[in-house]
Amino acid sequence: MLPLPVGGAFHTPLMEPARPAFESSMRYRSACLFGTCSALAGQEAAHALGVFTERVLPGRSAEVRASTGRELAATLVVALFE
Repeated sequence: MLPLPVGGAFHTPLMEPARPAFESSMRYRSACLFGTCSALAGQEAAHALGVFTERVLPGRSAEVRASTGRELAATLVVALFE
């Protein structure tokens, strides 16, 4: 685990979905989170991204293809602990 203060409140005024979930983008104003982060990899990372996608756009995971290994390798997924 890596102690990492990450910049609190998360406000998302605009979500821009794309055909593959990997290409979707989110415009946000700020994020300030504090805690200890741990990098996720493999199936753990893929699952976390799926959970996040469902939270932001319910049902979207069923509409898009699964992320490729290359897309997952290009994406850092972290778990935040208190």
